[in-house]
Amino acid sequence: MRPAHIRAAVKFLEGKGFDVVIVGGAVMQLRGSGSTEDVDLFVTVSDYGRLEEVLLHDTSVVDVKLGDETSVAYLKLGGEKIRIDILDPSYFSGEKTGDEFFDYVKRHWSKEETVGRVADPAVVWYTRLFVKKEAYLDRIDIDLGQGAKIEWLDGAQEIANYLGTKERIREQLRRLDELFKVTRGPD
Repeated sequence: MRPAHIRAAVKFLEGKGFDVVIVGGAVMQLRGSGSTEDVDLFVTVSDYGRLEEVLLHDTSVVDVKLGDETSVAYLKLGGEKIRIDILDPSYFSGEKTGDEFFDYVKRHWSKEETVGRVADPAVVWYTRLFVKKEAYLDRIDIDLGQGAKIEWLDGAQEIANYLGTKERIREQLRRLDELFKVTRGPD
């Protein structure tokens, strides 16, 4: 995914009044550890609720699939299509509301860059650990093999502590260590 495509996806939603934070593989790619074929974006809960009215009525968007936790849309850009995965922060928010999680990420775990507001890699790893799929543990291992910093796992744990999801993440960290021997062990 080229940075221009990431920026185009962000600009599209920001142009519709959405508050957006880049997460997922695009973050890892921007940090030099990984690549991606899509752009994952967090939006506020209220913005997630208006995806249908925005995405289904815009001619630059094709192949929309709305979901409870993730919605997928393809944005036409010239002769190309950019896959955008739009994530509802409520799914990942634990004991907090989705908007509290979004705000926390925006204020403490992201920064504005040329492509848009980019989450810290710790946020990406938190979401991967939260989902509880072995494929996401594999992605963390691949990221580490491509130069990602193991300290980002500390950040993921800090996020989990804030959200009250520490036990869920701890279980995944144990599994990550069991599979790949990459962690320093859950605290």
